[in-house]
Amino acid sequence: MEIGINSNIDVLNDFNNQMNEIITQYDKIPPMTNKLIRSKNNFIKNIKELLKDVKNLRSLLYKSLIELNDSDK
Repeated sequence: MEIGINSNIDVLNDFNNQMNEIITQYDKIPPMTNKLIRSKNNFIKNIKELLKDVKNLRSLLYKSLIELNDSDK
């Protein structure tokens, strides 16, 4: 069980890194029109919201891991 939780945490960490890289790359795109600016900003906002959810999920997994370790004692 502990290995499964750790592997899920690793997956979330990798996902988090990939999304941050996407944000970095999107920030480098020079917008051409106001519509593209809004689109880019909305996209980045959505990814940041998703990353908050990933952070919460990762936190829950860490808590599960701690509880699992405590129950083994």
